[in-house]
This record gives sequence, structure tokens and C-alpha cells, in this order.
Amino acid sequence: MLGQWCAAGLPYADFWPLCFSEIITVLDGEYKRRTREHDDARARNYELAGLISFAHHDPKKMPKFQATGAAAQEQSDAVNQERVRGYLISLALSSQGSK
Repeated sequence: MLGQWCAAGLPYADFWPLCFSEIITVLDGEYKRRTREHDDARARNYELAGLISFAHHDPKKMPKFQATGAAAQEQSDAVNQERVRGYLISLALSSQGSK
């Protein structure tokens, strides 16, 4: 078990105060984190390969850049707020019609 702990890159001294179930939980979480990072890297590389193909074969058809992060989050928040507002209005109108 200590070998798996060290192979995961976790500090040696942090192993000893933990019980068996805590060690399993930490190792399982570390495995899931590494799997997620690997999948993210694969998706990024796949997208990059597609963009390189566009750039090489037909640069005029290269897709426009779409920001992810703060700008995209602000836009989706505004859209989500409008959806909730519409839902609440429809609830208010449907309750008025049932009276």
C-alpha cells in the first residue's frame, strides 16, 4: 500500500497517520484526478489536431476562436437568468389561469 502511495507522488510522511479506508479514499481520488487530467489533455490534443488540419488545408475555413472562461461564463449566466425569469413568469401565468 505504501508503494502505491509513493508511486502516486504523495508525501511519505502523510501516509502513516491515516487509516486504511482513508488511504484507499486518497488513492482513489488521486487516480480520478489523474484520469481527468489525462482525458482533458487528450481532448485538447484532439481539438488542436483539427485546428492544424484546418490551418494547413484550408485556412479560410478556420473556425473563429470562442473564449471559455469569464466571458463565456458571463454570457451563460445571463442566458440562464433569462431562462429562470421566463420559467417563473410561466408559473405565475399558469397559476392565474387555474383560479
